[in-house]
Order: sequence, then C-alpha cells, then structure tokens
Amino acid sequence: MQLRARPKRPSVAICRVLERIEAESAFSQHRCAPPNETRRLGMKSERIGAGTVVLTRRSVNLYYNRWIGAGQAGPTTEQQIDHFVELARDHRVESIGVRAYAGVPPHDGVEMARGSWLPARIPRGETLA
Repeated sequence: MQLRARPKRPSVAICRVLERIEAESAFSQHRCAPPNETRRLGMKSERIGAGTVVLTRRSVNLYYNRWIGAGQAGPTTEQQIDHFVELARDHRVESIGVRAYAGVPPHDGVEMARGSWLPARIPRGETLA
C-alpha cells in the first residue's frame, strides 16, 4: 500500500510568522557568536525595518549574506534597500540575497529590487541574488 500526501502551502500569515522567527534566530546567533569567531569570519548583523541583515565576509553563501524578513511587517523602502546594499559593500561581502516573501505587496521595495531599480545600484562584478 502506498500513501501519498499532497503538499500543503501554509497561509501567508504563517509564512510571515516563520520568516520573522528565522530573522530573530539569525540575529541572535550572530550576536551570540564568540568575539574571536565574529572577527575571524567577519560577521555583522543589523536590523533594517522588521527584518534582519546577516553578513559574513568569509562566506560567499547567500545563506550567510542576506536580508531576512524584508517586507514582512510593512513595505520596504528604497532607503532601506540602499542601506542594505551599502552595509554589504562597506562590509566587503561578495554577494547578497534578498527574497520577496509571501504576502509582500507588488508595489513593495523588495519587488522593485527584482526589476531594474536595484541592479542599477550594483556595480559590475558584484553579485545580486
């Protein structure tokens, strides 16, 4: 006998809660890292809006260089995106990631990032995902 289950997509509200939990967890992990490891790995974390930016200079993996929860508690502004890009540039990370999440309005800044607005602010040779 073979059982099959259809994948179930969680509601927007649940996705938002999960994203905020992930943002809080990443912020806490970065802030609780031992100082010698923080220096060795080049770790930095900062809140922008309701989201959390985590940057790790010694990694090119987007999991360690991203803005988590952008647009979940309210619209993301161009100024917030500019600040995120500037943080990454100042911290000298090679690539950064921003995802548009469930329930983000189409006019939100994160959606602007998917068009031409954000890529125009990223110099050649830098990576945007």
